[in-house]
Amino acid sequence: MVSARELSADETTPQFRIVLPDGWVRYAPGTDKESELLDLAGSRLMTAGRPDLFAQLRHLTGQAFQSMRESDVVAVFTPGPDTPTALFLPVSITAAIRRAPDAHSWDSTVTQLIRQQGATALGGDKRFVTWRSDSVRRIAGDAVPVTTASYLTPVPATRRSHALLFTLVVPRPPDADADIPAAAIALGEACISTLVWESTS
Repeated sequence: MVSARELSADETTPQFRIVLPDGWVRYAPGTDKESELLDLAGSRLMTAGRPDLFAQLRHLTGQAFQSMRESDVVAVFTPGPDTPTALFLPVSITAAIRRAPDAHSWDSTVTQLIRQQGATALGGDKRFVTWRSDSVRRIAGDAVPVTTASYLTPVPATRRSHALLFTLVVPRPPDADADIPAAAIALGEACISTLVWESTS
């Protein structure tokens, strides 16, 4: 949805942190932990009798790591193998730095997002503008509706020319517990809203 160029890895960006649920993990680009993470998570979910969640988690995690390999994503957040079952939701969050399309400021793009995508502040937090889109993807051989939520916030000391873009992806299988997608989005947004820039904290 946001087509701005990614920043190259050697460009200076302030470090940031968010609060994660128990057991969730953060990976940096270039990590080789994908297989290890999925093996451990799969074993845990199978033991818990939730193979349906594992199929979704494997798909979303694979997409997240593929995205990291193909673009300048700076972090990916997923449930780790030690995540309590109640928090082991089929969701992935990626974070990437973006440069404003006009090379000056994100203000005009944000205005367009509000007008065209219905973007709003995140729960009243005006640091973020957020919007959602729905699509259908093939997961474990089935056509599954997927909600993608995006959260854009300016990077400090860049005069609003750079922004941090969080992308939260949640599947909505028709036969799954109806509360799971809503819970996954609420949990992801709770994490994103805790954003703190290391250089400004």
